[in-house]
Amino acid sequence: MRVFQISILSILIGLISCSKPEGEGGKGIISGVISYDRHDHNNKLINTEIAKKEKVYIVYGENNFFDDDVDSYVDGSYHFDYLRKGDYQIIAFEDCNTCDSDKQEVVYEISLDKNKSEASNTDINLRKEVAVDDGTGVISGRVWTQQYSGSTPVGNPYIDELQRVYLVYDTDSAHFDKVDTDANGYYSFSNLIMGNYTVFAYSGCDGCGINLVPKEVSGIIASKGGELVLDITIEQH
Repeated sequence: MRVFQISILSILIGLISCSKPEGEGGKGIISGVISYDRHDHNNKLINTEIAKKEKVYIVYGENNFFDDDVDSYVDGSYHFDYLRKGDYQIIAFEDCNTCDSDKQEVVYEISLDKNKSEASNTDINLRKEVAVDDGTGVISGRVWTQQYSGSTPVGNPYIDELQRVYLVYDTDSAHFDKVDTDANGYYSFSNLIMGNYTVFAYSGCDGCGINLVPKEVSGIIASKGGELVLDITIEQH
């Protein structure tokens, strides 16, 4: 009986000693796709898109440090290969406008139950805050001036060169950018994110208490890289 007990104890010790911690050396895979939820400064969701070259980290077991990291590919995919069974953390960082460092961790807890060919598909969604000029959209147009005599238009509208044009994003109370028209009356704003925009220029009003009366037109860049044409006709009284 004593020999039998010693044999059982030896087997248990052997099994424990053969147990390997989390890490490389197996056939497990953790993979997925990383995407951004892109928000403007008003916290409005603009769009969701694939995250290219985003850093992803992995922690083995109960370690308190990053054991490895990879960058996502051009299609947003990432993967950690040859993992043994056990517990893992997949970690990425997203924008956080209320955090001291402007970033916060996004953590996914994953368990691999087998050493052999187990795959865990873990997609990662991150918040990304973007500026109005962090896009590929374009707003352009032409400014014309209509001469008035009292309330009656005089002649046809004419090209207004070197006219200052202002751009307002969404519900903002102040303009985001401004440009002057060229010799042919054209203006253009580029690198814009999707959203609602208003452009305006000032009319001349000799009989008003002030000499500046804004004329505005609005439109929407509805798709990534969209182009919006907004012509403005101001008045000269």
